Amino acid sequence: MSELPHGTCECDSGVVRLGCCGGKGPVAYVVTRGGKDVRVCTRCDVSSDTNRRLLVTAQDPSDVYMEHDALGAFCLISDLAKESER
Repeated sequence: MSELPHGTCECDSGVVRLGCCGGKGPVAYVVTRGGKDVRVCTRCDVSSDTNRRLLVTAQDPSDVYMEHDALGAFCLISDLAKESER
C-alpha cells in the first residue's frame, strides 16, 4: 500500500467516536461533527455529515483507497468527477 496522502482517519480521535475503521483508514473528507472538523475515511463518512469537503485529488494514489474500501473508492471517483465539472 502506498503512503497515505492525507493521513489517517480521525474517527477514533475522541472528537467524535465512530470507530468504523479504528483510525486506520486513509483520510478522504473533512466533515463537521458536533461543531468540530474531523478528517475521515470513506468508511467513516455518513450521509448526515454536514459541510463534507473532499480532500482527495486526482494526483493522489488510488490504490490506498481501493485497498481500504473499494466501494468508497468508487464514490471518490464520482466526487472527483463532480469537482472537476465545477
